[in-house]
Amino acid sequence: AADLFGPQFWFDLGTVAIKVAVIIAITLLVLSVVGRLKTRWVASVQDRPTLDKKRQRVLTVADLIGSVAKYVVWAVSLMMILTEIGLPVGPLLAGAGIAGLAIGFGAQTLVKDVISGLFLLFDDTIGIGDLITFNGEAATVEYVGLRLIKARKFDGELLMIPAGEMRTFGNKSIGFARAIVPVDLAYESDVEAGLAA
Repeated sequence: AADLFGPQFWFDLGTVAIKVAVIIAITLLVLSVVGRLKTRWVASVQDRPTLDKKRQRVLTVADLIGSVAKYVVWAVSLMMILTEIGLPVGPLLAGAGIAGLAIGFGAQTLVKDVISGLFLLFDDTIGIGDLITFNGEAATVEYVGLRLIKARKFDGELLMIPAGEMRTFGNKSIGFARAIVPVDLAYESDVEAGLAA
């Protein structure tokens, strides 16, 4: 027991702790750099009009890059930490692959949503700030992700729409829009004068 908790044990434990702390510090640094780059990128288009396609594209992709970077960087750092602690990553990954396959069969809707979200992003059919109609509801898009689209109705309600359900929707911010305004005229009024007004 004396040898087990001898100076070498504490030295090894301290070395592992320092390595884990360095990995976590580098992870936080990378995420901080990604966050700053994302903020600068978004700031570069903030002065553009709300419906400017470049602005919409940057806002949409910046959110996506931030989310993906967070998941990927933390996943890589977790594997590195497990390796430093001495846990074999190979069997864990193999087990995760089998579990992922099983979960995949039960999560077909999630997979469909993610694939649909990818196509929506790459086809550039929807962006932040667009005015859309979905299931008879008009709303302004506030967030476009791989799995979920958030759009706010005029009464303030926030619609949460899975990307897989965005099969048929209207986008009033692409191309042109026509405003139809009903105007009541008396029967004896001059129609030509009313149209000119």
